[in-house]
Amino acid sequence: MRLRQLSALALAAGRLAYTNAGLLSLSEMACLGRLNPSLGADAGGSGAGR
Repeated sequence: MRLRQLSALALAAGRLAYTNAGLLSLSEMACLGRLNPSLGADAGGSGAGR
């Protein structure tokens, strides 16, 4: 997964990646979880709470 590679590259450079990749599946979030602290999580546009 390209997003995982880019997140690892950012972390190796001492940066914390912020991903705004849209809706992610649970398996995609689990794959990125250790490399990408935010995962771009934002319930604002997902219909949550409606």
